[in-house]
Amino acid sequence: MRNQSAITLAVWAVLAATAPPAMAADAPAGTQVENGKISLHIASQPIGDSLNDFGRQSGLHVVLFSELADGLIAPALRGSFTPTEALQRLLANSGLRFKYLDQKTIAVLGENVTQFRSTQDTSSTTGLHLAQVQETPPAAEQAMTNRASVAAAVSGDSPGRTHIEEIVVTAQKRKQRLQDVPLSVAVVSAEDIDRRGLVSGEDYLRGIPGANQVADAFGGGAIVIRGMETSPINQNFSSGPTTATYFGETPTTNSAGLSGNMNVDLKLVDIERVEVLRGPQGTAFGNSSLGGAVRTIPVAPDLERFEGKVSAGYSGTSGTGGSNNMIQAVGSLPLVAGKLAIRASAFRFDDSGFYRNVAGSDPAFRAAAATPFGAEAFAVNQKEVGASEYTGGRIAASFQATEDLNFTLLYLKQKTQVDGALISGTGGFDMSSTSAYDQAVLQVAPEHSVRGQSGAVADTDIDLANAVMEWNIGWGSVVATVSHIDSNTTNATPYTWCCAGLPISALAPSEHREDVGELRLTTQLDGAWQFLAGVYTERLKDEYSSNYVWHGDPATYAGVR
Repeated sequence: MRNQSAITLAVWAVLAATAPPAMAADAPAGTQVENGKISLHIASQPIGDSLNDFGRQSGLHVVLFSELADGLIAPALRGSFTPTEALQRLLANSGLRFKYLDQKTIAVLGENVTQFRSTQDTSSTTGLHLAQVQETPPAAEQAMTNRASVAAAVSGDSPGRTHIEEIVVTAQKRKQRLQDVPLSVAVVSAEDIDRRGLVSGEDYLRGIPGANQVADAFGGGAIVIRGMETSPINQNFSSGPTTATYFGETPTTNSAGLSGNMNVDLKLVDIERVEVLRGPQGTAFGNSSLGGAVRTIPVAPDLERFEGKVSAGYSGTSGTGGSNNMIQAVGSLPLVAGKLAIRASAFRFDDSGFYRNVAGSDPAFRAAAATPFGAEAFAVNQKEVGASEYTGGRIAASFQATEDLNFTLLYLKQKTQVDGALISGTGGFDMSSTSAYDQAVLQVAPEHSVRGQSGAVADTDIDLANAVMEWNIGWGSVVATVSHIDSNTTNATPYTWCCAGLPISALAPSEHREDVGELRLTTQLDGAWQFLAGVYTERLKDEYSSNYVWHGDPATYAGVR
């Protein structure tokens, strides 16, 4: 039995500065800037090359859909010009025009262009994607930001007219446009989740450079960012997680308990976006964020309009698998227009396992289980090992007390059941079968059977409640939040796979309790300086026990000891 509890109280403050929007601060080293004008030296050449040269010499970001520039030649440009003057001269008589998206980013458009796509993301049909720019990003991470960390989408309502649709994130505890965040951030939007059919963290984390999720044979998976990890299989039990996870304002980092791996894998149902913050985030997200943080932001209740949707899916896993199905339902209802609304969602995912246990039909394994251990009765066949079932739901209420004061209540529940261990092969014995998805393991002891399952089991339940008050004070915002989590994990494990085929099984239940509170002040000042200050407290309690049983011939146990 292991009982672990911790109480933490922290007071913190962060002062941040960003470069002022002066051209001199953004221009590359060596560029001559005087009275807002930049010294430029650009030869007469294809207009795309001229705009690239302009961007390098001015420090501005110019976005051009390449097909617009085909066959166009820009005049030479030498002298001192403001950015507007320079672009007017470069685009003169070309049929192209330009539009400032922000102080550092300019889009070059055709006169009749109302919608166009990013040259970096050919799968998108929603508009131009602009990537967040970092000072010195790793090459792989820069490729990712170009491809998937979408900062804006430019589209048109009518010919010759455009508007910008921005992605806003809260990676620094304040609402900011993605391109303005001085961090390495990748964003998975609601559109990405729907279009790609994303269900869990494993679906998107492995596609983000610098991030991964290490699969665990017995359920769960450790999130590893930039290689910061010490014990990916038993994070909660040994060294502790190095990546923080949040659901809204609630930290879920240790929610799987000591016999779990890291956090409960909450399904991506009715989610606004996921923010993956790479690199140390301890200042804002605590001591479990040495590698980074992953924040899942749910969709808030809509105070103005009714919304509802139901979706279902069916698929089949060929070979050693079976059928898979899912159903989701979401509804949002304004009870008092502009004042009070509720939003609810429910889901169920059933996925077949694709491993099979051939212990009962593999002659070599049966012979080894019978002699000398007398455990042949526990060598049985089993199909669809690793089958999983996720059921759950969420309800949230939002009350807009005044124009500047909002209260939100949220409750979430999810139940996870996984039957069997996701492993192939066997522990120490030769097998007649050579299939990549075959395993030969004994069943667990009868007293370790969970839900009537005689094989391995990895079950997780979580109840999460959260209350948030957000008060807009004009030059900033005050946020108060309290959260409570009750969660537990139960693992029933046959130790055939690790202990030379010994007939040993283990039952390891654990419980996790968490109470968290935070009060913070975040500024939204004009200019370069911002600050973040707050008080944070948490109380964590973990209980764990493990029971091991020898379920072979009792007479052989003395020899093993």
